[in-house]
Amino acid sequence: MNNDGVEITNNTARDAINLRGWTLRDNDCNRYRFDNIRINDRAGFRIHTGTGHDTRTDLFQNSREYI
Repeated sequence: MNNDGVEITNNTARDAINLRGWTLRDNDCNRYRFDNIRINDRAGFRIHTGTGHDTRTDLFQNSREYI
């Protein structure tokens, strides 16, 4: 698994957050659009730019190049 990516954490005290429709974008306009991704309170996950299989704690853009 590659270590290139961004970590997202829900720091709220009690509420889960659904990121459906949200977009993560960098200064070069590379984007990752979230499907039905829910983050429980005090939980998080990492978005990797390379290839891999999505899990509960790791999502992958499946890009051939690191961004």
